[in-house]
Amino acid sequence: MSNQAGKTILLPTAPRLEKLPGEIEQDILDLPDLSRLDRLSLRAACAPAAGFLFVPPFQPHELFQLEKETAGWPQAPLGCSVCRRLRPNNKFTDRAVRSSDRGRGGPFAHNRVCVDCGVKPDEAGHQVYVKGTYLKISNQVHVVCSRCNQVRLAGIKRGGFCATCAPAVGAVKALKKGKEPAAAKKEA
Repeated sequence: MSNQAGKTILLPTAPRLEKLPGEIEQDILDLPDLSRLDRLSLRAACAPAAGFLFVPPFQPHELFQLEKETAGWPQAPLGCSVCRRLRPNNKFTDRAVRSSDRGRGGPFAHNRVCVDCGVKPDEAGHQVYVKGTYLKISNQVHVVCSRCNQVRLAGIKRGGFCATCAPAVGAVKALKKGKEPAAAKKEA
């Protein structure tokens, strides 16, 4: 940041938890009465703690109770009914976040599934989001790619391919039809 004279002004930054002496950090982590919400907050505030601070999965009633408690947070997390974790909003479809039914406090919030869990097949082999499914996440169109099976930004409007795979698929289709791929035309 600079002032009108062009001099740089350094603003003080808040101390991070990992800057504390190791003994104090360990005393905090060893507190027996740390709630799950405290553990989640601690993992978010301290990058080294995220690797070893275990937060057990929530029971469904606990998960949605915590969701109500965190409703006032700037980036209030939502609960996933499959992995039973509080996840950021960008891990859910816009419909799940904004819907009056599956959104925060909605009558069907207990059926909400994060995108990661929706792509993985359950024990019976069923998936919520199958290959080629278009999803709107954070106001951007994503797709469960028909080629690589990853959730990525959509590349073309039809076909269910991500932006990474769409050019390769287009080239393969062009070769099958006996046409020169678009990439080769540009080079010529």
